[in-house]
Amino acid sequence: MREYKNLQNSLQASGFADDLTSNPIPFSVTERLYTPEEVADRLGVSERWVRDHATRRNPRIRAVKLGPLLRFRWADVEHFVATQSINSSRFKKPPQRS
Repeated sequence: MREYKNLQNSLQASGFADDLTSNPIPFSVTERLYTPEEVADRLGVSERWVRDHATRRNPRIRAVKLGPLLRFRWADVEHFVATQSINSSRFKKPPQRS
């Protein structure tokens, strides 16, 4: 708890806490964060694919940046997967001409 208070105080001193209050991100300090490799294994894609989708100008997978490290909350990965559902009518074959 003491570490959390120290983090909170340093965020307020830097002015970053103001950004968090305007756009709060639900996060528990005890929540497990996943590495790009773990996310890639779970999704069946390459680690490079995961990093690419997390570091774009408009990232498709939300990530937590800890210095040079990327980490992922599983809820964010699940949200990404849920938004990727496709409309099956898009892939129906067009009617064949006689």
